[in-house]
Amino acid sequence: MNVNPRNIIAVAAAVFLVMAGVYLVCSPRDIPPAETVITINDHRIPYAEYQRLLKEQGLDMPSAEVEQAFIDNLIRQKLVLQEAQRIGLDRDPEFLATVQRFWEQSLMRVMMEKKLKELQSRPAGHAPNDLRPDIDRWLEELRDNARVKINGKVLKD
Repeated sequence: MNVNPRNIIAVAAAVFLVMAGVYLVCSPRDIPPAETVITINDHRIPYAEYQRLLKEQGLDMPSAEVEQAFIDNLIRQKLVLQEAQRIGLDRDPEFLATVQRFWEQSLMRVMMEKKLKELQSRPAGHAPNDLRPDIDRWLEELRDNARVKINGKVLKD
């Protein structure tokens, strides 16, 4: 079999170009974390935040089409948020009360999960199946160490 050296060089060059293209498309971008990658009115999204948002959506290495759809959706979300702020919804008492309730519920859930993990990781000899008495003792301890006042007017006769 007679192989033409020009064909070998052409094939090698094509393979090199394909490999270089794959490397450029798939390799991490050389963008500093603080560099702004998207600006929506006065809101800037730095590269580090953009990467975090992508990862939150499970998009570590999205195709160009998927990434463009992600960017379009992100821009829409930020525009809606900006409009809500422009008309004052972020200062609305009902909205603020909802945020307060969400924050309290979230913080309570995280605290209870932390306490349960702490109780479950105790050394042998403690019954990890029934932690209710331990939780009740902990809550009583919190109450005993707190300064609590109840205005008698709120209690019904």
